[in-house]
Amino acid sequence: MQTRKNNYISAIRNSSGEWLFDVGDIELEASNFFQKLYRDDLGPMRSLPPNRFPSLASSDIDFLGRIVTDEEIKRALFDMAPLKAPGSDGFHAIFFQK
Repeated sequence: MQTRKNNYISAIRNSSGEWLFDVGDIELEASNFFQKLYRDDLGPMRSLPPNRFPSLASSDIDFLGRIVTDEEIKRALFDMAPLKAPGSDGFHAIFFQK
């Protein structure tokens, strides 16, 4: 019974600043609030970004194209916090450090 008491909204203030106590009025105000919040805004479009990406310097292209060594991978892996949030595969970094 305690949980139900904590998860109940008994009053809410509407956009005009008036307090609403009726359950139907509270539901309607909440519905209107979120519909207004998430509706499409068809206002004027902002300027679009340029249609091309900036070019990389040749040194950056060379750096990105070089082979990654096993030593670099090991160093990066051991620099990670071993029990922080798991990666997209669901494993913590400590799993790969063994």
